[in-house]
Amino acid sequence: MTFEEFFQKKKIDLKALASERPALFEEFKAHYEAMGEKSFDHTKKYWFNKLRRSYPLPVQETPVTETRKSTAAAVAKPARTGSETAPVASKPTGFKPRFKAGKTVAKPQPAEEAEEEAATANPAAATKPVSRPTGFKPRFKAGSTPSQKKDAGE
Repeated sequence: MTFEEFFQKKKIDLKALASERPALFEEFKAHYEAMGEKSFDHTKKYWFNKLRRSYPLPVQETPVTETRKSTAAAVAKPARTGSETAPVASKPTGFKPRFKAGKTVAKPQPAEEAEEEAATANPAAATKPVSRPTGFKPRFKAGSTPSQKKDAGE
């Protein structure tokens, strides 16, 4: 990037700066050539806002801004005609399980049927002994863990 393009990018009128402050212009030009674009930008960045206010670039009306606006409007509001309408698929709502549950039908067994008939005829005689749940089972045996032995000296 050249010295002139750099100041154009920073929106500073280089011709006005050269005519009003030639010493500063020559200093900037020498420093730009010695440092390069990035170093010059970094070391002189505090000058640019003041110079931009003092020597602004003349505003140029370009059709580029108009085309940007028109393309932005075209993207925001696409024109539709009646023939272009496409059916919109609706999203399914609610929970959809990943797997289908199989149908389970419990068939009574012949022995259970006989017990049920006997229970309905004589409810006191047909009571089954209720089995208790097994409860908590530890995963280790109490005697298998090594116990800590206390020293006799303490």
